[in-house]
Amino acid sequence: MSRQAVTGRGATTLLAVIPQLRLAIGSALAGDARDADRALSNARRVFERNTDTAAEEWSAFLSPMEIDGIEATCALELQRPGRAERLLENTIAGYATQFARNLAGWRVRLTRARLDMGAVDGAAEAAHRALDDLTGEVASWRVSTELDAVAQRLMAYPEVIEVERFLVRHQAAC
Repeated sequence: MSRQAVTGRGATTLLAVIPQLRLAIGSALAGDARDADRALSNARRVFERNTDTAAEEWSAFLSPMEIDGIEATCALELQRPGRAERLLENTIAGYATQFARNLAGWRVRLTRARLDMGAVDGAAEAAHRALDDLTGEVASWRVSTELDAVAQRLMAYPEVIEVERFLVRHQAAC
């Protein structure tokens, strides 16, 4: 990755946020919390420098909530579900409804965080909300794949009524 793209020199400032977010996720997937945290801090600094500029349409999704969502994704990969849950709740609360696919993705990850913490009822609630976001013309292979994975995990709790309801809805949606 070009240092110029990562630092934002010679590029739109917001464009420099994206490689930092990707680096954070990659570092978290590799188990490197320090590099993930550093990349997230860099992304936040770059974003904060750009507050005077109106966002172009291609970058409308980039916001402090998006960075929180990416940080939550990293927290999930680094086995920090409590932190992930808090960040995801903030992300979802601050996200515009026009980004239904993104909201569905954050809700699926919230489901994961809650499952990792043993909060099955809360996980089922988040999974239902993700399905709600995916109604109509909203579709995403990535979100659907992640939703399938949490549905598999939820199958371990057939005695929980909301889990059973979610699994029926999920099966019908597939």
